[in-house]
Amino acid sequence: MERTERRREGLLDYLADKSGCAYLSDLRIPSSSARLEQVLQGTPWGVWTAEAWQEAANYITGKDSGTGEAEAREILIAWCRNCQCRTRED
Repeated sequence: MERTERRREGLLDYLADKSGCAYLSDLRIPSSSARLEQVLQGTPWGVWTAEAWQEAANYITGKDSGTGEAEAREILIAWCRNCQCRTRED
């Protein structure tokens, strides 16, 4: 797939599907964070719009989503790692 071609599938749907989540809301569950981080690391760049990344980061983390794809990815990965630390401590 070329970088300029946009997927018809939404980013949130893609992340949920690849993470093995039955529902979009499952992306917010800390126990899903390790798999979500792996998916994020393997997700191709430039496929979804910056707005799609911002929406995904805002939906999953409930926080400001940054200004573009790179920043939104960083926010999501940091959130995943934070969830994993809290899960291990519990």
